[in-house]
Amino acid sequence: MKNKVVKVGILTLIIIWGLIGLARAGTVDSLFTTHRASKIGDVVLVSIYESSIASQSSNTSMGKQTQIGGEVTSFFGQSGVALPTWGWTHGGNYSGSGTTEQQGTIIATITASVVEILPNNNLYIRGQRVIQINQEEQMIFIEGIIAAHDISEDNTILSTQIAEAQIRYEGKGPLKENQRPGILSRILNFIF
Repeated sequence: MKNKVVKVGILTLIIIWGLIGLARAGTVDSLFTTHRASKIGDVVLVSIYESSIASQSSNTSMGKQTQIGGEVTSFFGQSGVALPTWGWTHGGNYSGSGTTEQQGTIIATITASVVEILPNNNLYIRGQRVIQINQEEQMIFIEGIIAAHDISEDNTILSTQIAEAQIRYEGKGPLKENQRPGILSRILNFIF
C-alpha cells in the first residue's frame, strides 16, 4: 500500500511539473479555459452572419418647347406688299425611370489564422474555405482586424466585430455559368 501511495505521489508531481513547464512556455494559458488566439499562426473561429439590402430608384422628366415666328413688312424697299407671316414650333419631351434592388445574406462559420499582430495588439486575421458540391465550387474568404478582447471564451468572434472586414462569397461551376447571359446577349447589350 505504501508503495502505491509513493507511485501516485511521484506521478502527480511529474504531471504538475509538466503542466507548469507548458504554462511557462506559453503553450497552455490555463487548465480551465480554452486557448484564445493571440499570436501569429493561432486560429480563431469566425461566425459570419451578414445581411444587406440595397435599392435605388430614379425618375427623370424633361420637356423643351421652341417657337419662332416672323413677318415680312417690306420686300426690296416696297412696303404694303401683302406677304405671308411664318412660324415654326418644335417641342420635345423625355421621361425615364429606373429601379435597382439587391439583397444578400451569408451565414457561415470559418476558421481564420492570425497573420499579423498590429502595434496596438489588435490581430489581423485571414481565412478561406472551399466547398465542393457536385461540380460546383463555393469559396468563402474573410480578412480583417480583430481586438483580442473581443474573442469569446470558446475562441470565436462574430463577423460584425471585425474592423475593415472583407468578406467574399464566390462560386464557379455549371450552375454559376448558367446564370450568366450567353455571349450573343452580352454582345448585343454592349452594342445597344
